[in-house]
Amino acid sequence: VFMYDRSFSMGFTIGGAGGMSVWDACKAGLAGFFASSSSAGLRASLAFFGRDDTLDSLTTCSASSYAKPDVAMTSLPNATAFSQAINATKPFTGTPTLPALQGAIAHAKAIKAKVGANERVSVVLVTDGAPTGCTDNTLDAVHDAAAAAAALGIATYVVGIGTVQNMQTIASGGGTTAIQVSAASPSQVESDLEAALGQIGASALGCEF
Repeated sequence: VFMYDRSFSMGFTIGGAGGMSVWDACKAGLAGFFASSSSAGLRASLAFFGRDDTLDSLTTCSASSYAKPDVAMTSLPNATAFSQAINATKPFTGTPTLPALQGAIAHAKAIKAKVGANERVSVVLVTDGAPTGCTDNTLDAVHDAAAAAAALGIATYVVGIGTVQNMQTIASGGGTTAIQVSAASPSQVESDLEAALGQIGASALGCEF
C-alpha cells in the first residue's frame, strides 16, 4: 500500500535554475519500479497525500480520505496505471502524514482480511519532510499509528527523499528501517528511489518466494 507525498516542497528544483524538480525525478523512479520485471510477484496500490491544496482542510486532515487509493491494488509490473496516476497529480499541499498513514493502514487492513495467511501486507510511505498541518499530526502520533499496525502484522516502510530528519522514528514504529534517497541530482533521486523500492519489495516478498 503506497502512500506518496505531494507536498509543495516536492516541487522544489534540484540543481538550480533549469534543473528538474524533486517531483519529476521521483516520478521517474516510481514509474520505473512499478514497470520493472523485478516487481513481479508483488501487488501494489497508490495514493497521494494531502488530498487538496488547502493545508488544514477537512478532506486533507481526514484519515478516511486516504483509505481509498488512486490506483487500486493490482499485480505488478504495471507500466500504465501507475504512470497515469502520477502524471495526473502535482505537488502543492502540506504534509498531513498522520491521517495519510491512518488511511493507508485502514486500506491495508481491508486487503489483509481478503488474502491468504501466507501473504504479507505492508505500507510504504514516501515523503520528503516531517508532518505539518492538521490537528495531532506529530511525529510521535505517526510512530504510534505505525506501531499499532505492526502489532497486527502490517509493517510500515519509510522512504525519505533527501535529508529527512526523524524518518527512523516512524519506521521503527512500523518495525522497519528508514531508507534515505539522495537528492544530489535528478538522476540520483530516480535511481536511488527505484533501488529503495526494489529493496522494500524484496523484503516484503520474503525468502520463501
